[in-house]
Amino acid sequence: MLRYFTTFFLPTDLSADSDWKVVSSILDIRVAAGVVFIAVIWMYRNFTETLFTIRLKVLLYMR
Repeated sequence: MLRYFTTFFLPTDLSADSDWKVVSSILDIRVAAGVVFIAVIWMYRNFTETLFTIRLKVLLYMR
């Protein structure tokens, strides 16, 4: 997942034939990197949503 995100912004080393091997274990570094990447995006989304909600409530309360 992280590789696809990176190549979206920096499209180097693109090929029609991927030489990636099948993930043999859930403890593979690629799995860990993908899980961490998704967790960071999810936490960022929740954090910004919370900030937006707080700001909206403050603006409505101040009226």
